[in-house]
Amino acid sequence: MTVTRRRFLAVLAGSAAALASPGARAAAVRWTGHALGARVSLTLVHGDRNAAWDATRAAVTACVDEIERLEDVFSLYRPQSALCRLNRHGALDDPGADLVQALSQARAVAEWTGGAFDPTMQPLWRLHAAGPPDPAALADTLTRVGHRGLSVAPRRVALARPGMAVSL
Repeated sequence: MTVTRRRFLAVLAGSAAALASPGARAAAVRWTGHALGARVSLTLVHGDRNAAWDATRAAVTACVDEIERLEDVFSLYRPQSALCRLNRHGALDDPGADLVQALSQARAVAEWTGGAFDPTMQPLWRLHAAGPPDPAALADTLTRVGHRGLSVAPRRVALARPGMAVSL
């Protein structure tokens, strides 16, 4: 059996729980679902197998609720998410603190990397997803990319040019 990083961490967490509660058999409660277009899982370990589900149910519920909340802000797969609305309309008034913070940090990283990381690369992503682009389409798409065309303020987030879009 190949030991992956994920498997190693799961074994480590289970071992830690067993050591923390001598005499009790540890149990893991696992939730799987989707977040931001990817399959995800959440594993919570409890030191007492008999109490595991009752003790972790509230934590699992809180985590899933938070995933849902963040999907409503950052998802490119939910048409009504804040990020989709920004990309669709080119601006978003009262964007919410989470989006402002993430986009502010994304702009800072773009500056630090000299644009090697660029949160406005979504048009390029779309272009390449359709297959290898022709040079004219690539040149046209590049006019809609550039982190300096993203303005971020607590009351308004905006993209400078039509067709620009953000991906995190």
